[in-house]
Amino acid sequence: MSEEDDDFMQMSEDEDDYSFEYEDDDDDLMDDEHNDLDNEYFSAKAAKEEDLQLAIKQFSKILKIQDRNDINSEYRFKYCFKSLKQLLKIYFQLGDFNNFLQKYNLLFEIIPKLNNYFYAEESINKILDHYDNSNLNFLNKFIEMTLKGIIENFKNINNDRLWLKANLKKCNLLISQNFNDEALKLLSSLQKICESSNSETLKGRYMLELLALQIQLLNGDESKFHLAQKLYRKTLLVSSAVPHPRIIGIIKEFGGEMYMKKNYYNKASNEFYESFKNYDESGNYSKRLHILKKLIISNMLSQSEINPFQSKEFQSFISLDEIKTYIDLYYAFINVDIKKFNNLILMDQTIGKLSDSSLIDHMDELQTIIRLKTILKVIKYYDCLELSYLGKIFNCNIDEVENLLLRLISSGKLINLRINYIDKTVEI
Repeated sequence: MSEEDDDFMQMSEDEDDYSFEYEDDDDDLMDDEHNDLDNEYFSAKAAKEEDLQLAIKQFSKILKIQDRNDINSEYRFKYCFKSLKQLLKIYFQLGDFNNFLQKYNLLFEIIPKLNNYFYAEESINKILDHYDNSNLNFLNKFIEMTLKGIIENFKNINNDRLWLKANLKKCNLLISQNFNDEALKLLSSLQKICESSNSETLKGRYMLELLALQIQLLNGDESKFHLAQKLYRKTLLVSSAVPHPRIIGIIKEFGGEMYMKKNYYNKASNEFYESFKNYDESGNYSKRLHILKKLIISNMLSQSEINPFQSKEFQSFISLDEIKTYIDLYYAFINVDIKKFNNLILMDQTIGKLSDSSLIDHMDELQTIIRLKTILKVIKYYDCLELSYLGKIFNCNIDEVENLLLRLISSGKLINLRINYIDKTVEI
């Protein structure tokens, strides 16, 4: 169990102690029976620190008071609910998922008997946040039980928020099992429900994630690129409170790839930079390295004079073996060292580190840019230059050299230049 889970356990226990305090405002003292329940509950909590099996017995004993009509129902079900929450923590810690699910089902059955639906809703909300596991069989049953429990036991209040959250958990679970079509269908349905809601709070809380997960599933499928692009535009209109950085990372990643396709390289760099920052903040190591490669490539294509990779946030990454080749390629590019640039490409044909799809898709363009830069760098030292000389530098034929020169002339970068097609020279 992670430190975050431990913090949740402690936090939840503290909240259990005080969550019903306001209900006692009218009574200065609880009667002996209530004191007995308090003592039994805190005794079981203390036992949990030393002996989990003893704690299970003591919390289970408290559950037997459900049918005792001689105890005020408010206190009966309050302590049963709190004891069930503690048992969930213990069974999860022990990996006893059958007993966990049994007690979780009982937890939902008690909810209609509580006088505090808000407390119950917040409890289920936290359970959804913090109980996770690699056991897919358990998780599938856990989510289905949650959805069933919400529908059946939160009838007296608007449960849209909790129901949407549980369904989002289900979507992520489907994605983790590669049931992408089923996940897309559910996400699309949830999006429509969210859009039709009158609650701006609900939309602000869940709409961005619903859109981001659909974008994640559609990204990479060329036939569905236009659908992902439409969803991306919708994300720009959503006012979200404090979105999770993972969600922003997904959206900005697609934004970068979209702008790369349109050759808007400055915008692509900005999107990839934001994606990298958010994946970094969310602790997604593999994704931030993946995006960093794309950021390096888009920065080369944008021909920006600003070197972002000197900043501190990149220093711990650029020395990594997986990234170093990309950084070496970047510096060869900005320093117009075409020999080193080409050598890195040639060497990598066997090493295979430069395998990012963005680099492969834009390699011809990068080659053209560095050749144009090389011409501008070399030609200023000569009055006349043989086209074959440039061809040797670029490892290309004379026709390709002529096309490069014509491109520079038409762009106004080499105004006083004349190509001698007979002698195959260029005169400045």
